[in-house]
Amino acid sequence: KRGHLKKECYKLQNDRAAHSRGNGNGGGGYRGGGTGKARQPRSIAFMVGTGSTESDSWLLDSAAGRHLTTDLSVLGEIYTLSTPVEVKFANGHTELATQAGKVTLQHSYTGNTMTLKGVLYAPCDEVVNLISVGRIVASKAAVTFAKGCGIITGDDGFTAYAPYTADGLYALADWYPVRPSSDGNNSSSSSGIGIGST
Repeated sequence: KRGHLKKECYKLQNDRAAHSRGNGNGGGGYRGGGTGKARQPRSIAFMVGTGSTESDSWLLDSAAGRHLTTDLSVLGEIYTLSTPVEVKFANGHTELATQAGKVTLQHSYTGNTMTLKGVLYAPCDEVVNLISVGRIVASKAAVTFAKGCGIITGDDGFTAYAPYTADGLYALADWYPVRPSSDGNNSSSSSGIGIGST
C-alpha cells in the first residue's frame, strides 16, 4: 500500500514470519530494534511515483505517516530531525530524511493558504510532494474521499479539493507552494489553516 511505516509493512511481516518458520527458532532469526548505540533511523515507505503528475502537485496519501517533499526550495523554518527517517520511494530508491520544516500552499484563484507543518525533506531525482491524511486528521481538519475527489475540510469551513488523476492519485487542484523568503519564512497574508505538527 502507498506510504506506510516499515513496521506496518505486510510484505516485510510475511517475509519475517516465513524466515522464522524456516529456521525453526520461533522468530529469533530476525533482530529488530536498537542496540543501545546511536539512534537508528525510523523507516517509512512512500510508494508514490509521480508519473505524469505536475511537479508542483501535492498528493493526498492516506497511508503516509508524514508529509513529505523532495523539493528543498519549498521548505521554510527548516530544522534538523533528532532521529533521521529512512524513506523508500516507489522506484526502490532509499534516502535518509534528516531535515523537516513547513510548507505553505496557496490557492491560485482564491488566495487561501494551507500550511503543512513537520514536512520531511528527502532528496530524490523525482519530485514527490505528499500530504499525510493522518496528519491532517490529527490537526482537527477532516478528509473525505468521494467519487473522483478527495476533500480537505477545516473546522472553520475551509475546503480544498484533490481530484482523482489519470495516474490514480488524488492531487490538490490549483494549490501551489509559496517559496520561503530569504529569512526562511513562508509568508502570506491570506487566511487559511495549519496542518500537521512540528
